[in-house]
Amino acid sequence: MKNVRIFVADDHKIFKQGLISLIESKPELHLDGEASDGETALRLILEQCPDVAILDISMPMLNGIELTRRLKQRQLSCKVLILSMHYDVRVVDRALSAGADGYIVKDAAFEELTLGINCVLKKKCFLNSQIQQELDTYRANSPEQQLTEREKEIVRLIANGYANKEIGERLHISHKTVDAHRVKIMRKLNLHKSVELARYAFDEKLDI
Repeated sequence: MKNVRIFVADDHKIFKQGLISLIESKPELHLDGEASDGETALRLILEQCPDVAILDISMPMLNGIELTRRLKQRQLSCKVLILSMHYDVRVVDRALSAGADGYIVKDAAFEELTLGINCVLKKKCFLNSQIQQELDTYRANSPEQQLTEREKEIVRLIANGYANKEIGERLHISHKTVDAHRVKIMRKLNLHKSVELARYAFDEKLDI
């Protein structure tokens, strides 16, 4: 591994500077750019296409999970490592479902960053052993894992307050198709009323 181009996006100035200093201390790594918000990061990453983008999960304008989703939709070769204060495996699962190639908790970032970069460049998912074990247990027992990606997308939009017609417009599907998805979602989650689905969606909404 050498001359690996790294992009860093984090709105915490002190932490970001620490990451940059770490990257600049490694002769095999090259800082390709930086940003403090998700929209700027998206624009610069699309322009520069670094080898690895290191993204804070909590950023203004566009959070790390949504930024990852948009980058992966463009089918870039850029690998994505998510940085987060969250140990919650639900957050980890959603980051990976969005297309993240690895997930590093900020408390361990300076110890695991180089290892994580090496791992994702080899097309392997990077998680430390504790998170991997907790994620496996969560996925084995979570009813949400029964949902398709489209159904999860609809749940996210419900959590953000969108009505069926608005969801249909955003996803380019009819409101009847949205209704059908809602019925399937409620059956899979063993919910019986629309208000229960709305409450579930709100409760599952990530604070990021």
